[in-house]
Amino acid sequence: MQAVCGWQGADSAPSAAPRKSCCSAGSSRAVESRVVLILHQLCVVLNRSPNLLDTCLEVGRAEAGSQFLVFSLLVPYVHREASIGQHARDALLLVMALSARNQEVGRFIAFSSDFCPVLATGLSGLYSSLPAVCPLTRTIGAS
Repeated sequence: MQAVCGWQGADSAPSAAPRKSCCSAGSSRAVESRVVLILHQLCVVLNRSPNLLDTCLEVGRAEAGSQFLVFSLLVPYVHREASIGQHARDALLLVMALSARNQEVGRFIAFSSDFCPVLATGLSGLYSSLPAVCPLTRTIGAS
């Protein structure tokens, strides 16, 4: 049940040590794309089936130190370009919708995930790429 629900307890082997991504550094873009697509589909199923989410949460409660692995695996892809990033962002939005209905998911996102620092870092990177001065162009009417 752990593999289906995406929960990982403290006594099980970690799937990716610091979870920079769920794929190794040498993996291809196609593999990453498939993994993110599968995670996206899992988020769709969790949104459609509250009973499955409840089952996943019960499994997580039964194990000390558990976490919502599906969400953690999606976070590193949030700033990627093309379909990988788009599927990851869509899946993360689905998890956010779950957090509105389930406080345990919301607490995990807020207090146990690295979502906020990753999002803030990406946004600050985008902000720093903006020009220092905004060029103003005046359009003067035909006079």
